[in-house]
Amino acid sequence: MNEIEHRYDENVHIIDSPLLFDLVARFSRPETIQPEANRLLRYTYNELLRYIVDVEFPRTRIDYATRMKKYTPKGVVRGIGIKKDTKTVIVSILRAGSIPSQLFFDMLCWFINPEYIRQDFISSARIVNKRGRVVGASINTVKVGGDISDAIVLIPDPMGATASTLIKVIDEYMKNTKKPPKKIITAHLIITPEFIKNLHSKYPDVIIYSLRLDRGLSSEEVLKSVPGTYKDREKGLDERQYIVPGAGGVGEIINNSFV
Repeated sequence: MNEIEHRYDENVHIIDSPLLFDLVARFSRPETIQPEANRLLRYTYNELLRYIVDVEFPRTRIDYATRMKKYTPKGVVRGIGIKKDTKTVIVSILRAGSIPSQLFFDMLCWFINPEYIRQDFISSARIVNKRGRVVGASINTVKVGGDISDAIVLIPDPMGATASTLIKVIDEYMKNTKKPPKKIITAHLIITPEFIKNLHSKYPDVIIYSLRLDRGLSSEEVLKSVPGTYKDREKGLDERQYIVPGAGGVGEIINNSFV
């Protein structure tokens, strides 16, 4: 897969795939409902995880005997694969992150020894003021199975809007870990320039992957420029802190519960 050109930090990765862009756009449409919505969510996140693993996970030499080994000693395939003892923590942020986090867990268990993988659960909610504007995030329930020392931490969250929730989640882990993680990687369908700015102002080493960057409320001049050229003039959030063009309330859509 390729990545789009941009002027953000080098640990920001925005995928350049016409196929996946089309599918995320289809996911964003108001007429996309269940079961198509979750089919699109699973497929796009499956492809995103494949790319993240290829780029970010440690590799090792592998040797597997094939079915031809009983006929010839040459029936052995040798090459490079993923290290099976890679300590990995997947964070499920309820509700929008529940499906992609379970998908990540199930897929990673195919090629990493399951004793090195765990999935944590965090219930978080946006805090809004009387005008309906998002002013922060709260952590309500935490089910964390240990610290994140030397682990690759994966946080799939479809909509990267303000980063307020992710910052709170990472805060929760960092205050309780003995040693720093090897990497923290966030994975999204859509992010905004504000998300990148806010997250990296607190945690500049976090690696961001997204299938789309939305800055739809920027001026025409900014929209014609390479993303990140005019960081202070880019705008992807409306007055309620929702992404534009965005996809609406994804937590509601993927669970068919509009509350």
